[in-house]
This record gives sequence, C-alpha cells and structure tokens, in this order.
Amino acid sequence: MGEVKQKSAFDLWATECKALLTKRGNTTYMGHVEHLPWTLKSLEVKELTDHFSVLIGEHFKMKGFIETSYSKNLDVRFRPFKRVQIH
Repeated sequence: MGEVKQKSAFDLWATECKALLTKRGNTTYMGHVEHLPWTLKSLEVKELTDHFSVLIGEHFKMKGFIETSYSKNLDVRFRPFKRVQIH
C-alpha cells in the first residue's frame, strides 16, 4: 500500500457519508452515520479480473481505473434508524 493521500472529490463523496437510507416494503428508513474521517492510502492495481460489471451490461464493463484508494479499516456507528418520508 502507498502513502496517505489527499482526498479527491470522489473520495470525499464515497467516504464522508452522513446517512444511510434503506427500504423495507413501502417504508424508507434513515440512520445517521458516525465515524472519524477515513485515512486513505494510494493503491496501484496491478491485475484485476472483473466478474461484476460484465453482468450488468457490456457498456458498463470496467475499462480501467482513474484513481484508486485503500483504507485498512474504520469503526462506523449508526444512530437508530428512523422512518422518513421521501417525496
């Protein structure tokens, strides 16, 4: 793994989630996420076998990576999920 990296716009979008939404039947629930900031490291992908994106369509097939990041772990807690109205 590489050095600790400066977060890109994508890294911020992907890792600084403030809430998680889930649906059960016709009811939507939201739980607030609590965690320290992610420490991301640079990562170089040397080889990749993509079995996922080909299942959702050839036009989604992974062609390569613009940027990769890695984090060993992060403790995350969710406040109790509450029912929410989605309009």
